Amino acid sequence: MEAINNVMVGNKDTTNVKDSLKTSTLNKIDSTKNKTSLTSTDSTKSKNETAGKNKKDSTKVADNKKKDSKDTTKTKKDTTKVKKDSALTKADTTTPADTNKQLSEEEIKAKYPFFTLVNLNQQSGVADGYVREADKDKVDRLLAREDIKAVIPSDMVFAWGNRTVESPEGKIYTLYAIKKDAELTGKVVTNARANIDPSSNSPVVSMEMNTEGSADWSRITGSNIGKRIAIVLDNAVFSAPVVRGKISGGNSQIEGMANIQEAKLLEIVLKAGALPAPVKIIEERSIGPSLGEDSIKAGIFSSLAALILVALFMIVYYRVGGSVADVALLINVLFILGIMASLKATLTVPGIADQVTVLVGLQWGDEGKGRMVDYFAQDVDYVVRFQGGNNAGHTVVNEFGTFKLHLIPSGIFNPKVTNVLGTGTVIEIEAFCNEVEELEKSGIDCSNIRISERATITFPFHRLEDELEEERLGAGAYGSTKKGIAYAYGERYQKKSIMLGELFFPDELKKRVEELVEWKNLLIKGLYKSDKEITVDETMAWLN
Repeated sequence: MEAINNVMVGNKDTTNVKDSLKTSTLNKIDSTKNKTSLTSTDSTKSKNETAGKNKKDSTKVADNKKKDSKDTTKTKKDTTKVKKDSALTKADTTTPADTNKQLSEEEIKAKYPFFTLVNLNQQSGVADGYVREADKDKVDRLLAREDIKAVIPSDMVFAWGNRTVESPEGKIYTLYAIKKDAELTGKVVTNARANIDPSSNSPVVSMEMNTEGSADWSRITGSNIGKRIAIVLDNAVFSAPVVRGKISGGNSQIEGMANIQEAKLLEIVLKAGALPAPVKIIEERSIGPSLGEDSIKAGIFSSLAALILVALFMIVYYRVGGSVADVALLINVLFILGIMASLKATLTVPGIADQVTVLVGLQWGDEGKGRMVDYFAQDVDYVVRFQGGNNAGHTVVNEFGTFKLHLIPSGIFNPKVTNVLGTGTVIEIEAFCNEVEELEKSGIDCSNIRISERATITFPFHRLEDELEEERLGAGAYGSTKKGIAYAYGERYQKKSIMLGELFFPDELKKRVEELVEWKNLLIKGLYKSDKEITVDETMAWLN
């Protein structure tokens, strides 16, 4: 690392420090053919074979050229004596800050720019660098410079640790120096398991290798006792355990994880390294921006044409109502686009498809229940019946059976559809309850029905009034269904009707029923000359 610092300050003599940089490099094990490697760089431990659990790893192991702790200690003592005679590397002696206490902070930064960014822990005995999160990108750019690459040994690379450490200054990343080529790949790993060691109550990872890997692993661990071997996946160091002894048999155990979650992550890394994933390029093509341009233009044209035709149909067929619907749709789209523009959002095709679709008042036979509703209800969010009552209805035949709907919209057979009986509908409570009961007997979920609180209630005396009027007309009768729907609407326009929401106010409801019953009896006796009489008690009992 001193060589890198010399390049940064302009010192061209990097011969001696280049050799010292090699001595701090970690041995590398590749755990998979997909650039997963194991290098000797961390504080985790591998138990030797006398403990019964030998360390297994799925990555290549390269020889560690770093001296063991005893040799390092000795070297420190020796180099201290000759400090005046030779320039020592930062990795072998003390930090620049320690040997240059008389220098100011600015002078230290100018003389040791690399070590200002990459700090070394001299007491650890390893050449791991510690970098603040704010300086990580700067270090990456430095290591990518050609002049700095020239002083780094050809058989060595730098790799970041997967873990970070929290500090008052933010996250701290670990920079490892590892051997470029690994000796062991993840294809030799047959299994890895994370569990808790009962003897130490600490998380461990057990690893197993095949016969080929076991032989190489025995040789590699035997020649690197006391040294570290790093486990690297996608150029990130996940662990760097110290080899305690020669491991034979291919069964290993890795210790030193902070918790069981970290152990499980290492297990996943080792297993991932054992999965061969070769990639073969079958065909290469260059695609220009004009690809699909014709399809895009055709799609835009067809969408606009369909929108215009539907708008014209609504105006011609529904007149005022259709015109209002067109204007409402236009305003809704403008609101959506305005809100998205203010939020700097993008309207994508899935976003357009996700807009709420409502089917209101489409008829073919009866409003909200006709064949067109049956068809379109498969792809909409709401089926709204805004007028009509308990009339003849229509028959629906589907996979659930045969059903005769009178009040409830056809969307009831689609679980994702919300069915609405709107303000303009007239509801005969008894008929509605019977219809729901029949549907539920066939397994149809009716929880997606909503009724407006301003919908009008149809009473039994409306049916009576309908029957008396048909009798009075005689040959000129309208052929009514005698459900009393027209007379319920008549009361609505006369402001005498009782709405569904009034059921929640029983005291006021009874007063309203008394007024309505009194008026109806006057009509029945005076207009139709009938001796039939409506009572308040019967009407209230029917409501309950």
